[in-house]
Amino acid sequence: MKKSNDPVKLPQIAIPQPTPSWLQNFSPLLQQARWFSNNDQDQEALSLALAEYKRQPSLDALEQAFDSYLVLEQFEPAKALLKEMKKLGATNTFLNLQKATYYLAQEKFTQASKCLTYAQAHKKELDNRHRAYLYFTQGVASFHHKPQTFPFTQALHYDYLLMPSERSVCYLMRGLIRLEKESYEVAYQDAQSSLHVRPQNDVAHYLRAMAGYHSGHLTHLRQDAQIVLQSKDELIGKAMKSNMRHLQKLLLQEPIIDKDFMNALNHLFFDELDDMIASSETLSGCLANWNGMRLKTQ
Repeated sequence: MKKSNDPVKLPQIAIPQPTPSWLQNFSPLLQQARWFSNNDQDQEALSLALAEYKRQPSLDALEQAFDSYLVLEQFEPAKALLKEMKKLGATNTFLNLQKATYYLAQEKFTQASKCLTYAQAHKKELDNRHRAYLYFTQGVASFHHKPQTFPFTQALHYDYLLMPSERSVCYLMRGLIRLEKESYEVAYQDAQSSLHVRPQNDVAHYLRAMAGYHSGHLTHLRQDAQIVLQSKDELIGKAMKSNMRHLQKLLLQEPIIDKDFMNALNHLFFDELDDMIASSETLSGCLANWNGMRLKTQ
């Protein structure tokens, strides 16, 4: 197993203070590793995780190194870490959860499903963090054959223990499933939540554009369509870009009621009315202040 021997050369990154709840239970080195991993800097995360394991062997350090190896598509060293985890006393439930991730990374869905079935049957042995990750992994696995929103909703019950990147994926995948089921309003809200957690996600912009158009939320539609059309993300395919071009044409051809505009207008009207009532002692005084021309204009 490759190890980092020179602590001076280890990558460094500042952790936001106060420490986010999803990082609080880790050692300082692993906090930095998780932060790197969350920001797609998995080589740096791997170096820190291996250094932490050399300093103080733990399942947390092995799990982070394991995850980084998988993202880097280094499957053999990742597989070797499963044996190291067992030596450190990992339960079969914990190991099956890691194996499910290992198989999913290689798109071996049948093997992953068997491991997840075992982990689900023994989930009481998992702490809340790994239970959240179990639901997250179940959702990802189901997405490839029978997409379900339930696992992602369950995972989000423990959102404070998920990395922001994982939370963003939960919202995104749940939103894509809802979009397919034509539940456009909740799909739009999922897109908003995904982009709030992680704005640099072109697929989430696609989701917000499609769901926003069909639910009448047009504030971000032109911007989202442009982002998707200019995207170099390999997940953005020709069909997605074609859909964006189609939406752009529809915006020019059809008169569409924009819910966001109407909500803003509604707030403006009633906020001014509330202020007028609050500033007048009587109803007649309110009507005198708010003359007919102003009412007509509003």
